[in-house]
Amino acid sequence: MQEVKIYRDRGEVNVSYISGFENRYAMSFPVEYKELLTKHNALRLEKDHFNYNLNGERRAADISFLGYGPSIDDYLCIDRLQQDNEYPDKGLIVFGETAGGDYVCFDYRLVPDTKSPPVVIMLHDYLDADNNMVVCDVASDFASFMDYLYEYKID
Repeated sequence: MQEVKIYRDRGEVNVSYISGFENRYAMSFPVEYKELLTKHNALRLEKDHFNYNLNGERRAADISFLGYGPSIDDYLCIDRLQQDNEYPDKGLIVFGETAGGDYVCFDYRLVPDTKSPPVVIMLHDYLDADNNMVVCDVASDFASFMDYLYEYKID
């Protein structure tokens, strides 16, 4: 996993908050994710952009990581996007948001007990035939996702 440069964060958080989340949703986060978030809760990276494909078209998005614990504002709280919706029940755990309001998720749908789930983006403006948000693959695992991030530059 590439070295990360932090644009901003909310400081450290006790791993017990992350473990408590894992227990509530009966899943395990990747070790690299937990190590990063315990040191940099609710972080924003300098290299915060990634690409994905939607119907064969290459698109770009950014990510702001959600955070844990009582000191996190509601809009940054990871629990906010898990409550009162069906996504965790479908195996998608939202861990970040894009500036456009889409959701960056760990995908536990195929292997619910994995500690290395793929990373996907769930698009709120695109619905499938079952009226669910369209999900697009981003990376095979969290470490690959982090290596895939780049800094957006205006030419």
